[in-house]
Amino acid sequence: MLYKLHSRVRLLKWFAVLLLYCVEANNVQLCSEQESVDITNGTMDSDGNIDYNEVRYNASQYFHDGNVRRGCICLVRQCIHVCKAHNITRVEMTKLYANVADASGKISGKINLAADNRFHLILGEPHCEGDWSLQEQVHVNITSVGILCEVST
Repeated sequence: MLYKLHSRVRLLKWFAVLLLYCVEANNVQLCSEQESVDITNGTMDSDGNIDYNEVRYNASQYFHDGNVRRGCICLVRQCIHVCKAHNITRVEMTKLYANVADASGKISGKINLAADNRFHLILGEPHCEGDWSLQEQVHVNITSVGILCEVST
C-alpha cells in the first residue's frame, strides 16, 4: 500500500513539472512586439484558437507577454512596413495603393493595401539586419494572389 502511494505521488510530481513546462512554453515570445497585436480581448474557442478583429490565431500564433496576450499577425497576414509614416496612426492610414500585376508582370489595376484583409500594415521601418528594399508607393507591385514583387525601375 505504501509503495503504491509513493509511486502515485512521484507520478503526480512529474505531471506537475510537465504542466509547468507547458504553461511556460506559451510565454515564449514568438515574434517581435512590432509584428504582433494585442489580442487579450479576443474570443477563445475550445481548441485554443482566438478570434480578434476578424483574424483567427491558432495556439502556435500567439503568446503571453505578462498579462497581455499577443498575436503574431505576420504569421496570419502578409505584413507590409510603411516606413515613412511619421505622425500617422493605423486608424488614419486608410489608403495605400499598389499595382496589381499578373504572372507576366503586366499591370492590371490597383489595390488598396490598407483596406485588403490579406495584409497588415506596420507603421515604421522593420527591425532587422541586412538589406531591404524601400519602394515609393507608385513603384509597388503585387500579384493577383497578394504577393509583393519587386519593381525594376
